[in-house]
Amino acid sequence: MDKAAEMLGPGVSIILLALPGAEGFYSKIGLTQTDAGFYRDRTHRS
Repeated sequence: MDKAAEMLGPGVSIILLALPGAEGFYSKIGLTQTDAGFYRDRTHRS
């Protein structure tokens, strides 16, 4: 994550949507957990 943040620069946020049960992993690598996450799934799956 540090390398990605370095490459993207300070003006870019990194947002990950964890699968159920994987939340602990992201905390361990230094990400802040939030309950306010939303997304719209894709409709085309080919």
